[in-house]
This record gives sequence, structure tokens and C-alpha cells, in this order.
Amino acid sequence: MPNFAAAVSSHLAGGAVQAKFVTMLDSMAQYRLQELAAPIHCMFGGGSLWTGLYFSGPVASVMQIGATTGTVTDSTTAYDAWPTGGVSTYAAGGARTFGVGGAAFTCNKIKVYFIKEPGAGSLKIQVDGVDASGFESTSAAGTLGELCIATITPTLGSHTVSIVGLAGSVRVLGIGMEDTSVSGPVTVNISNGVLESATAFANATARANLQA
Repeated sequence: MPNFAAAVSSHLAGGAVQAKFVTMLDSMAQYRLQELAAPIHCMFGGGSLWTGLYFSGPVASVMQIGATTGTVTDSTTAYDAWPTGGVSTYAAGGARTFGVGGAAFTCNKIKVYFIKEPGAGSLKIQVDGVDASGFESTSAAGTLGELCIATITPTLGSHTVSIVGLAGSVRVLGIGMEDTSVSGPVTVNISNGVLESATAFANATARANLQA
């Protein structure tokens, strides 16, 4: 749990502060998250900052925009990659575009979370339909258990982000979009139906990826 008192003090002093906290595993955790969110938002004078990962990662309002191009396969049982088992595997030519609430989002930080593992292919990341500098062709080949977080810092404005498979296959956990100029709590829930903690945390690789 972050030091909310210090975060609020910084916010009241004029700084832009994001206080992040996570709940896990089931709908009751999500219910508790909603209970906590209201008073915490009030601490920031009603300010809010919503971000998260699409498809069973830390879930908030980052959502796919439009139809999937090519082949992207969603799984809820990839427990070797993530505690909830939720990943999306992008084949060559597979592509999806994301925003917040199904539309472009005002942000200045974008993160794409994917799994490096032996034999994995490559992908590229686009912001507003244009290849992001440094991520025109990114290999996911590596040692299993190596969570990769690609961070892009566009100029503050309304943006979308796209993931495009280039070769082989790449397992993607999801997208994070943040406006770091705005103060407020970032509330996320990591869950997948009635997933039990014994299943979620049984795999050491998934635990390591979560901690990363």
C-alpha cells in the first residue's frame, strides 16, 4: 500500500502525483477496490487516473478499439506467464489497437507488457498508427520468465497504441496508458473469474513476472 498521506501532501503542494494500488484474484477484491477508490479519490480532491492492462492483466479501462486484424489468440490458462493465466498471443500479421474506454486517451506514457521466451517472434508498437521510435521491430526471444516492459513517452495528447505481430508468435500481457501530469489514484485489479490463489501463485515464473 503506497504512502497516501505523502502523495496527497505532494498533490496539495501543486505536484502531479499518482498513488498506485492493486487488488487481486476475484470479484470480492474488485468490490473492495471500488469501496477504497471513492475515499481515496476524495483525498485527491476528486482527481483520478485510470490505467491498466487489457485482458486479465491489471484490469481497468484500457480496451481494444475496432476489430482484430489477422490472428491474435486469447488464453486464460497461461499460468507460466502471468498469475491469472491471461495472455494474448500475436501471430505474424496479427494486430490490435487500444485506447481507454474504447477511444483515444490523453496520455504521455504508454507501456506494453510482453513475455520473452525461447523461440518467440517479434512485434512492433505503433502510436497513432505510426511506428514508435525504437520499437519498429522488437524481438521477444529470450529466457522464459523475462517480462519485458516497453515504455514509450509521447507528447501529452490524445493517443492510441497498436501492437502488430511481425514474425513467429509473441505473448502479450497488455497495455498501460498514463497521463503523468494528472494527480490521482491508479486502481487496478488482477483477476480472472473465480481463480484461486493456489493456482495463481503456483508458478515461479508467473510470480516473478508479477513482481517485475
